[in-house]
Amino acid sequence: MVKKSDYEYQKTQSRKWKLVLLVILLATLGTVVPPVISAWVFGALKPLVIISGTEYVSVLTLVVSAYFGANVFQKHVENKASASLELKANMNVSDGNNEEGEA
Repeated sequence: MVKKSDYEYQKTQSRKWKLVLLVILLATLGTVVPPVISAWVFGALKPLVIISGTEYVSVLTLVVSAYFGANVFQKHVENKASASLELKANMNVSDGNNEEGEA
């Protein structure tokens, strides 16, 4: 018999979770690295800003919202599939199609 704990969902193994972390990391690097490089390496008086603080927050909000939406949709599909399988199993039992009883 297979235990339920063998198939438990782990968030750290999800491709969606890894994608969220990657986008957050890239947005953070896009916010921090260009101003530091332009000021330190090139000696610019005005730092190069590619992503401002407002854009950074917008990117993070969109990514996290998309992640939560994908999780909700995944649960919806899983529940729909399990309900369909349960309905088919109930129909097979109620039809009286018992293979053992046939001669």
